[in-house]
Amino acid sequence: PQSAIASLLDVQQGPIKYDSGSNRYTQDLTIHNKSGGAVPTPISIVLDNLSYNAALDNASGATSNTNPTGSPYINVPTDVHLPPGQGTDWPGHQTKLTLVFINNLQLPITYTPRVVIGPAPR
Repeated sequence: PQSAIASLLDVQQGPIKYDSGSNRYTQDLTIHNKSGGAVPTPISIVLDNLSYNAALDNASGATSNTNPTGSPYINVPTDVHLPPGQGTDWPGHQTKLTLVFINNLQLPITYTPRVVIGPAPR
């Protein structure tokens, strides 16, 4: 099941910072493959229960086949500086991903990250 496979990845959330130049908030995530093997790709980070005051500006889409539906997600890009087949899915590898939020009310941004992996629809 997705939950067992997704537990092979660790997502660490950095602080949310305001960027006055873009009038956006950003947050870096570090995704670490803590398994002893490759993890199926693609890999997406879903932001469940994103606070009402925020929207994920760089979302790849919104969930429609996994609950809760309507949660924004972002796909984890493949690392081009690694040899073929050795992206985020490679054992022990970690990569960073930046989330960009719109938050016109300037209230705290909260969500619960969830990892979805493999080719199944989100």
